[in-house]
Amino acid sequence: MKIFEWFDRGDKNKIRKMFVIGAIAFLAIVILGTIFQINIDLVEIKEIGTQYTSIYWTNLIVKYVAMLVAFVVIFIVTFITNNVISKNLLKFFKEENVEPIKLPNKSVSFFIALVTSFFVKDFLAQNLLIYLNSASFEFNDPIFFKDIGYYMFQRPFLIDVCNFVKGLILAVIVYTLGYYVLVFGACFNGILLESLKKNNVVKHNLINVAVFFLVCSLTYSFTMEESLFGSFCNGLVGAGYTDFNIMMWAYKIATWLGVAVVIVAYILLERNRIKKAIITMLIFP
Repeated sequence: MKIFEWFDRGDKNKIRKMFVIGAIAFLAIVILGTIFQINIDLVEIKEIGTQYTSIYWTNLIVKYVAMLVAFVVIFIVTFITNNVISKNLLKFFKEENVEPIKLPNKSVSFFIALVTSFFVKDFLAQNLLIYLNSASFEFNDPIFFKDIGYYMFQRPFLIDVCNFVKGLILAVIVYTLGYYVLVFGACFNGILLESLKKNNVVKHNLINVAVFFLVCSLTYSFTMEESLFGSFCNGLVGAGYTDFNIMMWAYKIATWLGVAVVIVAYILLERNRIKKAIITMLIFP
């Protein structure tokens, strides 16, 4: 059977060891680099004033707490994704009377989560402190009836979280599709689409896309709120007549329509009506 030459079939421990070593090496580089950077930062801060040291430590702690949370979330999502992929592949290989490929899960998930969380920690932490120290102005806007403090302290961080979730799901879509293509391309000369439909491979990828659409539809509320920061009538700031009476309702309808589209598409996928599910998702607003 065709597979990469270095990819010794059945030698799952060798692959796992490779990812574990890679994760340990990356973690060691991160720790050493962080220690080196902290020493440089502390020297620079002490030249300005030692009273700012506590602020630096607070920012640093928040940054790595964000990294820890991101690590846990990414690890769980990757672990579940790998489990679903493994089950689908195992079923497919049995149906084709082919010896299944044994691939590690935990070590791969740990490595991906560690590397990704390190690079997204700054993005998640940039507005986290502002969110944690949010305050109320006891004054609501006249359209959404939300406190002004929400727009200043909470909304920026919530948008960051939503963008992180959308980015994560988009990465899962690419990762899942790439995983299947890599395995099938390495092990088979050609595969019928009908075989993939019966084996839930196509369904798995479409469900990932449906989840991405669902998250997008739930974030339309932030898009509606953007009208408060717009301008109309030669420089007047805020939501104009068109924004309030047309665009607001358009986004509200789009939100519920998007949710309905995803639910209908999921039901069609569960009934194995792939074409109808794809057509349904194509009308996503």
